[in-house]
Amino acid sequence: MSNDSPDPAIKRRLGMDAPAAVAALGALALAPLLGIVIAGQATTVFAGVAAVTLGLFLLWQPLWCVYLMVVGALFNTFFVDAGFALLGAGDLAVLVSLPIWLLHRLNHPRDLRLPRAWPLLVAYAMLAGASLLEGVAPEAGIRSYVRQLTYVASLFAVTDLLRDTAQLRRIFLIFAVGGTFIAGHALATWQGGRLEGIAEQPNLLAVLLAFCGVPTIGIILTAGPSLKRLLGIGGLMLMIVALIFTISRGNYLGFGCAALWWMRRYRRLIVVAVLAAAGIVAVLARDPELAANITRRWQLQDVSVSQRIIVQENAIQTILQNPLFGVGFGQFSELHRKVDITAEVGRSAHNQYLGQMAATGIPAALLLFLFIALQFWPLWQRAGPFARFRPDEQWIVAVFQGLAIYQCVSMVFRTALRQPEWLMLSLYCAVLAIALARPEEAPKA
Repeated sequence: MSNDSPDPAIKRRLGMDAPAAVAALGALALAPLLGIVIAGQATTVFAGVAAVTLGLFLLWQPLWCVYLMVVGALFNTFFVDAGFALLGAGDLAVLVSLPIWLLHRLNHPRDLRLPRAWPLLVAYAMLAGASLLEGVAPEAGIRSYVRQLTYVASLFAVTDLLRDTAQLRRIFLIFAVGGTFIAGHALATWQGGRLEGIAEQPNLLAVLLAFCGVPTIGIILTAGPSLKRLLGIGGLMLMIVALIFTISRGNYLGFGCAALWWMRRYRRLIVVAVLAAAGIVAVLARDPELAANITRRWQLQDVSVSQRIIVQENAIQTILQNPLFGVGFGQFSELHRKVDITAEVGRSAHNQYLGQMAATGIPAALLLFLFIALQFWPLWQRAGPFARFRPDEQWIVAVFQGLAIYQCVSMVFRTALRQPEWLMLSLYCAVLAIALARPEEAPKA
């Protein structure tokens, strides 16, 4: 090309060649149109830009998908109406994270890490789908089933993304900070009666506090004398006081059993328990009505007890009459259409074990329970996969032991929270996968 061609002249004047100049002119021509769009749909445009930015960041750091799901689980009671369904913060986190994980897997196809005994979980999902179709009102359970499929997929994502115990430490820290905020907010906005907080329901708030409280105990025991330990103790005391004021009896028992397990192994927790008890006594002394309410509920003579007995009898009757597929996945509230009951129609079973079998049938429930048991059992095996953890990592195993005890006990008296509960199961699967990936010989400290 000769020196007389227009392209070098343009480049000398504008610092760019002809194609770049054309692109710049095109962008300038489109600028007014873009301004009109932004002025008319500013919220939509901002949301789109934020979503793209978040997606690019998560593609760069896919592990943050797990952290996002943890935060979402703690605040899943905040809902967004998506038109086709109400989506909690945890649901949105799952829907954002799954495509990111799949793209990450396409770019890194090797070394996929799967949860132990994953075919059991897939078989459960298939039987649950059959139960849905065989149910009394499939249309009532289809959204719940699709939602649960996303939770199952997120379990695979979390297990694959979490690769070392340092990441679990960060997750426990998120639980500690989140639990402190949830407890502090609930106590600061308390107007008497049973504590409800952001969950707007005492029993749900108690579950969130228990999920956060157990990891906080682990952080306290491993922090050493430091500001971090003092902050952890303060946060834990807030959570325990808030948990007490929910007056959630099933969660009392579950968290109490987990705390006793910890105290058996770590006597220093007795000091924290005494401090928390002193705080509770001080508050109850200033609020005799609350103290009387707690006493009345522990007499087990309130209407809630009789109602729960009835709904659990309904669940047992459903299991006996429909052992194969139950009343239908996500259709427990419709069991009166299949089973002859006249009382407490439309209520949940308030017992996850009975409710699961009544809804999906015994085979599907047993597959799910067996899958969970295979994640739990190694936690207590002295010569199992967790023997490969270093001594400074063993406290992580103790945290999961405490969480497992809490969940197993409390679910006798409650129905599982959907996304938070599946997230916890994902963490059990992830920590076991980390242990199984370690060398056979336990590494030295």
